[in-house]
Amino acid sequence: MIDFVLNTQDVQHGALTQLWGGTSPEGKDLNGKYLILFARVGAPTADTQDPQTGKELWTLLEEQVKDL
Repeated sequence: MIDFVLNTQDVQHGALTQLWGGTSPEGKDLNGKYLILFARVGAPTADTQDPQTGKELWTLLEEQVKDL
């Protein structure tokens, strides 16, 4: 499993999932779905769904770009 996580996909296939989602006939039914590697519909991890974590991340990101 570790090998799979660390060696997920090569550069030549880097945009495969996004291209599939945007150009496949199934794409019209994917609105709002979470797409994962190798052109599949998946589920986000639980920690990405925590509203407090999202607020903290947003605050951190705003701090990082405030002088741009």
